[in-house]
Amino acid sequence: MGLLMITHLNQVLVVTILGNQVRAALEGPQMLLVGVVLLTALLTVGLCTTLLLRGRRQEIALLAMVGWERRSVLLRVLRDVEWSAVLSGEVGALLALIVMAFPPVWLMISVVIGGPLFGVLLMGIVTTSIAWGELKRVATWR
Repeated sequence: MGLLMITHLNQVLVVTILGNQVRAALEGPQMLLVGVVLLTALLTVGLCTTLLLRGRRQEIALLAMVGWERRSVLLRVLRDVEWSAVLSGEVGALLALIVMAFPPVWLMISVVIGGPLFGVLLMGIVTTSIAWGELKRVATWR
């Protein structure tokens, strides 16, 4: 019985040490991959925002001629885009929870709430910077 327990503890110790070594070896490439995926997502949002604004140039020019301020038009563009960001963030968070297979409750809550909020924040930064430049080009604002 004592031999079986020592063998079992040694096996757990070896697996734990090996797991730590594997995690340490993969930690850098995983963070690089997360960065590449995040950059790709931001570039995709930027491209979609640019295409959206180019398709709405006449509408934006009309709003400028009618007397809208640039800030109001920018907030309207952000409001149009934010719902897709919230929806895609929720879908991504739910898929992450499915892949993690029954994580703790605090982690589920943080992923479901934090994922979409982070997505909306990043979308807002990218959309605001692109839309501000595009709105300058389209019309003369008061």
